[in-house]
Amino acid sequence: MKSILQASYWEHSVLSPLATNCFVFSRTDKMIMIDPGGPEAVDIAKRMMDRGTPIKHILITHGHFDHIGWAGEVKKISGDGCKIYASKFEKEPLPDFNQWPQRFGFPSKTISMPDEWIEPDIILNLEGIRIEAIHAPGHTPGSTVYYVEDSNLAFTGDVLFQLSIGRTDFPFSDPETMDKSLKKLVEKLPNNTDFWPGHGDASTIAFEKINNPFLIALQKKN
Repeated sequence: MKSILQASYWEHSVLSPLATNCFVFSRTDKMIMIDPGGPEAVDIAKRMMDRGTPIKHILITHGHFDHIGWAGEVKKISGDGCKIYASKFEKEPLPDFNQWPQRFGFPSKTISMPDEWIEPDIILNLEGIRIEAIHAPGHTPGSTVYYVEDSNLAFTGDVLFQLSIGRTDFPFSDPETMDKSLKKLVEKLPNNTDFWPGHGDASTIAFEKINNPFLIALQKKN
């Protein structure tokens, strides 16, 4: 992935018992982190500081605690100028999401509010990387897929998984909206797009179109 992203640094970690995929990468000496969803993200942030490559941008795919939960701690460690980004459509449900750690057996914790509430489908130019923040609601109202077009690489959060999709039986989820988002993704992203989901293994859009039962059913529906 480092070569695909043309990155100066790339790191993939699996955090917490919920196995959240967390990513750190950049084309400069200031790092981008996606989904600090476990306490291990704090150690990653400290290590980045020690090597002189602090995290400056924290991108959140959605507001569930296993994706945003440790963003505040990472920001505090990373010093001045570090910002948390999330969709403006996560602003309303985020207070409810704050109550979720206890439901999954985690200690109660306060989730930090983002610094930047981003608009749908906005372009973020961060550390030499052009990232499109594709609004893909359904799992949550502000679920966002981060797409690096020049590398054909996407980070899909809990929208699209290898051979599956995100759950739509949670509060603030909606199955019909999810169908629309999946249709939007498979139409927009080229077949050769590699993607990393919020949990589990990487895949490609081409593979999922042929093998993912949810996408196959969606194609038949349309």
